[in-house]
Amino acid sequence: MRKSLFFWLTVGIVASVVAAGFLYFGQKPVTETVSDVLPAVDEGVPHALMIAPGAQIGGDVPASLAEEASPSTKPYLHLMEGLLPLAALSEETALLATWAEEANRAEMYGAFLLTRKEVSLLSSGRVPELWREVIPEVSLERTGEKNIYRLNLAAGAPKMYIETLDRLVLLSLREGGIGRMRNALEDPGKRLNVRWTVETDWPGHLFFDDGGVLAASSSMQGKDVGDDPVRLEAAWRKNGNDGLLAWALSGIEGWIPEKIRESLAGYGWSETFVLPDPLIAATGCNLPAGFAKMPEITSKLPRAAETLGVDKGLLQKILEGPLFLAFGGQSRFLVVNLPGFLVELPGRGKTGEKLVEALWDRHWMRLSLTPKPLPGFETGGTLAVPWTVVGAASEDLAILGAMEESGLKKRVPVRDVVELPGSALAWMYLDFPKVADALENVARAGSLAQRVGLSGGEDLEDIALAAEKLRKFGRVLMVMEDYRKGRIRWQQVPDSGQ
Repeated sequence: MRKSLFFWLTVGIVASVVAAGFLYFGQKPVTETVSDVLPAVDEGVPHALMIAPGAQIGGDVPASLAEEASPSTKPYLHLMEGLLPLAALSEETALLATWAEEANRAEMYGAFLLTRKEVSLLSSGRVPELWREVIPEVSLERTGEKNIYRLNLAAGAPKMYIETLDRLVLLSLREGGIGRMRNALEDPGKRLNVRWTVETDWPGHLFFDDGGVLAASSSMQGKDVGDDPVRLEAAWRKNGNDGLLAWALSGIEGWIPEKIRESLAGYGWSETFVLPDPLIAATGCNLPAGFAKMPEITSKLPRAAETLGVDKGLLQKILEGPLFLAFGGQSRFLVVNLPGFLVELPGRGKTGEKLVEALWDRHWMRLSLTPKPLPGFETGGTLAVPWTVVGAASEDLAILGAMEESGLKKRVPVRDVVELPGSALAWMYLDFPKVADALENVARAGSLAQRVGLSGGEDLEDIALAAEKLRKFGRVLMVMEDYRKGRIRWQQVPDSGQ
């Protein structure tokens, strides 16, 4: 009897599991992958895609950007002002912006992965409290369609339509777009093919395809750049105050002359340079062979050579190879202290020395002032009055600019200060808190200039306001490894660390 009871109990449990499986798998598909609800985009249609966890999404749309935008663009910037703060609250977000050719209008599709409690509130037409905290004016209103609501975000932004599905919230600019998203979920053939190639294990991803619009526009202007669409893919990761973004471009080969493209090469940046203290900003690029022979440059060379007092051929040689610019330290004009700057040309040999000699002979020597020799350099030197000037060269380095002599005594490997890869075509380092300090010093110098009767004290309030805005950006390093890929690293700097 007991064996019989045990047998039928086992059969009942198995039957229940099988029945539950049939009930579950017989329903419409349920997903927690935000990309599975994005509809496919036809070839040749411009579109932009972002998929990232909420924790990797940050930053508001600058108010000034929306204010200065064109009337056709402004509503979509207001839309992003509302969407991005909500996206930052999600476990994961997907946003797809595209162009509806037949309707001649922009379309947007999106999905938020939320908690079941948040989805339950939204499915009944109620707004989660966290949403109200970041967007106080957010609201929902019913539509004629069951379970579809109209989402009202920032003032001036177009309304969006939403529907809940398991833990997902589907979003679309058009009510009919919700149906397209459901079709994408049910039929993979109608779904956007999402395939990342840049840092695939990083959490945040971005993709842009211009659909060939830039190439077509260029062709209409008589420029043949080919037919390939320009595509940008990027991936990023944030950790506290630090972040790193990697990017890759494709479809740009036709935009760069073949000879220049073939000569574009990375550079090791292993030399020592004169680095100002404090270092406000620095940038380096490896000018390709033939750069000075490009039509845009060639047309300006004769006048530049005449102004500098050098031969055109010498200037062409100078404009090939690594070029380094540094901003920081201190310079002086009469009684006014200003940030200094240096242009540094490594490896120019005798050509660099001839350039420096020509500049002193043509310009500065007319003041009957003899430059003070600079240790470590064979030609040229520095002047301290009436303004600080430096022009010096040796076989391995030529430097030109405005910098007090005290800031020129030490040469440092740039890699000790800036984290560069093994090779880089171009790079730029910006210490925005120090940029802000420098702008404030410029404002003070302008005020002093006004008091002593010199020009240069205009727009002081604008300078001070710009300094305050820049300070929050921290330190940024942008590196172009070659013309198709690069990286951006940023670090927020606390006020106490300035």
